[in-house]
Amino acid sequence: MSERVKWLGVFRNLGIVNSMGELERMSDADFQEKCAFCLDCGMAPDEDDELTRAIQESLADYTPKPAPKPEITKPELERNRKSTPRQPPQEPAKPQPSRPARPPRTESGQIRDQQNSDFARVQQQQLEKQMAEEKAQAEKQKQQHHQKAEKPKKSIPSSSSKEQLKEKAEKLGSEPKDGISIGFHMMDGSKLKRKFKPTDKGNDLVTFVAANDKMFKADGTPIKFNLVQNMGASLNLSKSLKDQGITRSTMFTVDILDD
Repeated sequence: MSERVKWLGVFRNLGIVNSMGELERMSDADFQEKCAFCLDCGMAPDEDDELTRAIQESLADYTPKPAPKPEITKPELERNRKSTPRQPPQEPAKPQPSRPARPPRTESGQIRDQQNSDFARVQQQQLEKQMAEEKAQAEKQKQQHHQKAEKPKKSIPSSSSKEQLKEKAEKLGSEPKDGISIGFHMMDGSKLKRKFKPTDKGNDLVTFVAANDKMFKADGTPIKFNLVQNMGASLNLSKSLKDQGITRSTMFTVDILDD
């Protein structure tokens, strides 16, 4: 403080400050800068300056007093109380309902795995059942196909002669007017056609075809053959047409058999 007091007179002469209070509020850096400026101007404080000594003596017993706090009157307190909005009393926090505890992750994972396993097992069982049914159906169709495609033994006995076959064909009698129309594809591409009674047997159809002149070799030997429906089913010689389900016009193929 004594250092600044020495410079008060110089600063006042140069118009830098007007009072000691301004000098006290000046920062140290600003004070040092102003001191250097004064020295450059050729002005320095006088140690024996009376003003400086008087200020130093007055500051020796100086104790700064804190600024008094402003007093608030009762009307002001009442106005402040009214202007301040009252805060509503806070209600205690309501307890939140507890949620049911979730099962452990491992337990839920086990349940999911069990459900997936059951579903996969049911699917596998259904698939196996379907495959078994399809296999059984395929075997049944295969067996039926073999039964239909299986060729019986030669329809015409080797001992039958052309004359004997002709006589058997004549015994068939006249062609029924309202009979079942049966057609035959011959080996040369031609066709034979005749009506038969529902009670006529498969052997009667063979007799009719066997008596045709095209069914003999050059030496008069009968040609062995079999009658096959277009669907591949062979004709049963011992059953009637009705028993074999032949109730309407049907076409047979004359299948030549090897000797």
